Amino acid sequence: MSLARGRRVARQIVRLRAQPNLAFPILGLGVDRLDYTKGIVHRFEAIERFLEKYPEYQGRFGFVQIAVPSRTQIEDYRWVKVQVECTVQRINTRFGIGTAKPIHYRYAHLEPSELVAYYRMADFAMVTSLHDGMNLVAKEFVASQIEQ
Repeated sequence: MSLARGRRVARQIVRLRAQPNLAFPILGLGVDRLDYTKGIVHRFEAIERFLEKYPEYQGRFGFVQIAVPSRTQIEDYRWVKVQVECTVQRINTRFGIGTAKPIHYRYAHLEPSELVAYYRMADFAMVTSLHDGMNLVAKEFVASQIEQ
């Protein structure tokens, strides 16, 4: 993937890694439409359980969730947004250390270069759809993993 090798992505990575909430030795990633079928709350609950069970990872593990707005005029989708944001707040309050919070939540459409920068930064990606199969995110994540 030529975009993953580009200077623009390299600059994005440097800029993003400089943020305290992304400066974790272990960084995971989720990229999804904000949709009830994607299992985002379940994913966060799994992260919460991980941090409970393995407290030595608190402050060393972070997770970026990029939630792309979807069907914002439909009440069920607005309710999913509220659930996701409340779960993020609960986990970050519980396991955050100073300004470093374990879940970095972005509710936005991202430019391709910024999205690829997140793919490149991540040590792993989680695709946890509840009702549909694997998606393009898994392929994009793998395609962005280039040798340094």
